[in-house]
Amino acid sequence: MTALEIAAGHDKCVTPSHAALGGDALRGAGLRPGMRFLDVAAGSGALSLLAARLGAQVLSTDVSPLMLERLEARAREERLDLETRVMDGHALELEDESFDLSGSQFGVMLFPDMPRGIAELARVTRSEGRVVLVVLDQGHRGRSRP
Repeated sequence: MTALEIAAGHDKCVTPSHAALGGDALRGAGLRPGMRFLDVAAGSGALSLLAARLGAQVLSTDVSPLMLERLEARAREERLDLETRVMDGHALELEDESFDLSGSQFGVMLFPDMPRGIAELARVTRSEGRVVLVVLDQGHRGRSRP
């Protein structure tokens, strides 16, 4: 399977299936129209598209240009205004405290250094802002939790 086929399959199957969960997370975190929102490890954009639909100013980042191309195509189809940038979530090329809300849906949890990715999200989020993470809990590297 090619990278293009993987990106297309992800966009077709995964992005729509994560929409409800992402919407609940964004609303719960208090996303409002006009807020600056950063989506790290955005993939093909389930969280980004929802934030744009809710009126946020969205920047979507991912290490995969193919995934971001899929996101841009979906945004154009819906006439949503959002920006994409290829970027490593471990070292965001963004200024400190520049977003009202930052998040990741099933992205940062897959980073080789997840704490570093979370620290980067916190760094670029305003001190009175919020970071929202939608993750699967697998018992932190195989260890069970009470």
